[in-house]
Amino acid sequence: MRTQTITDGRSHQGIIVSPDDHHAAPTHVSFSNISQLIAAGADFDLDVSLPRSDFQVARLTILGPLRQLGAPHWSEFASIEATRDIAQATGHSARFEGMQRSYVALYSKQNGDTYLSDKIFDQGTSPSNRYIALKDCWLTRGILKLRFHNYHISSATLWVKGQTILK
Repeated sequence: MRTQTITDGRSHQGIIVSPDDHHAAPTHVSFSNISQLIAAGADFDLDVSLPRSDFQVARLTILGPLRQLGAPHWSEFASIEATRDIAQATGHSARFEGMQRSYVALYSKQNGDTYLSDKIFDQGTSPSNRYIALKDCWLTRGILKLRFHNYHISSATLWVKGQTILK
């Protein structure tokens, strides 16, 4: 434990340092698709164009539709981390089961999970309508690819809005 402040004795007065002087600010990109019909058992790739092609990591926050679970309504969501390697993606997702009850899970491609989120991205707003999940997510040549899968026995409409921070 120090009893006195220790410094190098140099004065830093006159130096104006902003938060981004030592590294570039992260890049933010928003995306949404609330009308894509996905056939039963099919995949759909949502391609998000990026401003550069050299990003190595993407951290996404993606929302599903508001669920009608009484008042207030809840948006189910997922938090995804993706790289250029499709097999390294991980995801946390939360779905709501009713007032003061939720289900939160961690999904990891490295541990053999076949998808990255719960089935929370279908347009149906009833808690029993859970058909579309995020299956894969990765970066490739200036594109962030999000692969959604419809696990229902009939067509379902995708409903997703999100933002990613890239570095």
